[in-house]
Amino acid sequence: SDSRTRLETSRDALKAFLSHKLMIGSKHEVGLVLYGWRETLNDLQADGYQGVFVPRDLCPTDAQLLRYVNDLSVADRTADCLDAMIVALDMLHKRTAGQKIHRRVFLLTDGAFGLTEDDLTCLDEVGRQVATLDVTMHIVVVGPSEAPPSVTLLAKCCGAQVLFTAQWQQLLNVIHSQGVSQMSKSRPDLEVGPVRIPVHCFLKARRVPLPTLSKRAKGTVAHTEPIEMKVQA
Repeated sequence: SDSRTRLETSRDALKAFLSHKLMIGSKHEVGLVLYGWRETLNDLQADGYQGVFVPRDLCPTDAQLLRYVNDLSVADRTADCLDAMIVALDMLHKRTAGQKIHRRVFLLTDGAFGLTEDDLTCLDEVGRQVATLDVTMHIVVVGPSEAPPSVTLLAKCCGAQVLFTAQWQQLLNVIHSQGVSQMSKSRPDLEVGPVRIPVHCFLKARRVPLPTLSKRAKGTVAHTEPIEMKVQA
């Protein structure tokens, strides 16, 4: 079905992100917030934030999280991405308050949600929280080739960057490394349960640039006295 296709696309995008963090040995902490879920589990559920499920608080990425994401299935429940964003911001505030770190929130959505008058009021509050916590927002649009009006409005209120799945995967696949050359053409897959992660082998190489002509000129000895030349007949 169409919903299953969107789920698979979202799941693949999330797995690519987590695999990237896992393979480069990143110390970044990652939390997972699911919205439109069949269960409710979050710190704000007593305040009415239903259908938002937090299976994983902020912590370093590991294989267990990858396996969990790989097994995600469709949940037939009305989704409210604003509630999920508020839960995510609350998680960031509780976990990182007072720390000088870079905070990011990635929202994966197909944009198939409407915004009521109450939502518009809530958007202003979300935008203020994003600015107060100094959070960088990214909205990854799954499915559509153009951002729906609701996504455009949400991005404007939160100062978010809008990415599409192709751009998202392209950014994750590009790792800029200086002084590294490829050692082998062998590119096996690392299997973590049902998840396959491409593995490339590299050899560090130190780059030594050749000296420029200006440097060579400075190293030469300048002759200031005239050179006497004798010619024998």
